[in-house]
Amino acid sequence: MDNIKLSFIVPMYNSEKYLNLCIDSLLNQDIPHEEYEIICINDGSTDKTKEICLEYQAKYKNIHYYEQENRGHSSTRNLGLKYAVGTYIWFIDSDDEILNNCLGNILSEIYSNDLDVLETKMQLGKEYKKTDKKSNFKITRRFRSVSSCVKIVRKDILINNSIYFIENLIYAEDQIWSIQLEKMVNKIEYCRNEIYFYRENENSMTRNNSSRELVFKGLLILLRETKDILNVKDRSLLQRTLIWVIFMSSYNIDEKLNLITILENQGDYPYKNATYVHFRGDFIELINFPFTEIMKNIIRSILQFLFRYKSILILFLYIKEFLLKRTNTVRPTLNMKEIESLYYGK
Repeated sequence: MDNIKLSFIVPMYNSEKYLNLCIDSLLNQDIPHEEYEIICINDGSTDKTKEICLEYQAKYKNIHYYEQENRGHSSTRNLGLKYAVGTYIWFIDSDDEILNNCLGNILSEIYSNDLDVLETKMQLGKEYKKTDKKSNFKITRRFRSVSSCVKIVRKDILINNSIYFIENLIYAEDQIWSIQLEKMVNKIEYCRNEIYFYRENENSMTRNNSSRELVFKGLLILLRETKDILNVKDRSLLQRTLIWVIFMSSYNIDEKLNLITILENQGDYPYKNATYVHFRGDFIELINFPFTEIMKNIIRSILQFLFRYKSILILFLYIKEFLLKRTNTVRPTLNMKEIESLYYGK
C-alpha cells in the first residue's frame, strides 16, 4: 500500500439520497484506482447507506467500508483517519461531489511542490456547472476557507500534531480544526477552479434549537484557539455571535449571567462602551426565519438596543427567563467547570 497517494474519507449518516453521486465522482478520476482509496465510514445509518457502500466495495478494490454506532460527524472523520493509509487526506461529505478527472492535475501539483496543504475552491448551490478546465494554482500563506472538505492535507502533519476533530460538537469543529492545522503548515497552495461541489443539508443539526449548548461550546473553543490569530473585527463578530447564542439559549438566568461575567473578565464581551455604529447589521445574518424585510429591520433595531448596555441585556434575560418558566421548557444544565476548561484551555 506504499503507492497510495491519497485517501478520501467519507463520513456517512443516512446518506442514501446522494451517496451514489458522491462515490461516482470520486471514482471518475484520471488516475488509476490503485493510487488512491475511498474510506467509507457509516455512522450508524438507518437507511440503505450500508447496502450501497457494500455494493461499491464488492465492485471496486479501492473502496473500504467501516461502520460504528452513531457518534457524530467528528468521530466518524477521526475513525476514517485511523484507517487511512494514503500520504494525503481529503475529507468529503457524503452528499457532495468533486470535479471529474481532477486528481491527476491536483496530485501532480501537490507532489511536484511537496505541499503541506492544497486548498480547493468550493461551489455552493444545487446546480453544478462542472468543467474540465486545467486547474489554476496559487501559492498562499493563509487558508481561504474554514471548511475541512476543501483541504487536501499531508497525513503525517495531522498525526504528528494530533490534529483531530473535536467530538461531541456540532458547530465550529471545522473552524477549530482549520485553525489548528494552519498553525502547523508552511507550504500551502490554493486552486482557483471549482473542484468541490457542496449541497446544503436542510436537516443540519446546527439549525436545531435543542443543540445550542453544543454550538455554544464550539464557539468557546473557537474563541480560545483564535486568541492570537483573528483580527479585531473578526474576533468581535465571533464574540457577538456567542452573546447571541447565550441570549437565545434555555440556560437559567444565573448561568447566563455567569457566562457573561466570564467573557467580560477576559475581554470577550464586545459591547462595553460601544456606540450605535458597532451594531449596524450585527445580528441580521443570524436570523434564519422567513421574516419580511420590515420585521427584520424591527428585530435588528431591538437587538441593537438590547446589547448596547449590559443592564438592558440583563433585563431582557429576566423577561426571557419568565417566559421560559411559563412554557415549561426543558432546561439544559451547564457544567461550569467544563465551560471554564473549554474556554481557558485547562
